[in-house]
Amino acid sequence: MSSLLPALLGTLFSCALNPRYSPTGNPGTASPDRCPTTLGEEATAWFAEFDAARWDRQIEEDVAAGRLDALAEEALNDLRQGRCTDR
Repeated sequence: MSSLLPALLGTLFSCALNPRYSPTGNPGTASPDRCPTTLGEEATAWFAEFDAARWDRQIEEDVAAGRLDALAEEALNDLRQGRCTDR
């Protein structure tokens, strides 16, 4: 995942500096909607994977540190008291 980032950033900068993608024909004025569609799709997919991995690490750290213990106990208590439904 991280090895894709330099290539992706390089492509983004190349697009931004390419006069072909600029409404004025000047380098550095590229419009995102003029860059290749696959570039945006690749950037979106990369960020989604990056964000999901970051979220997973944070949850794992929180569980290991006991930060979710009170919430888990509250949920189990609600279950024992019959305050949960299966929908």
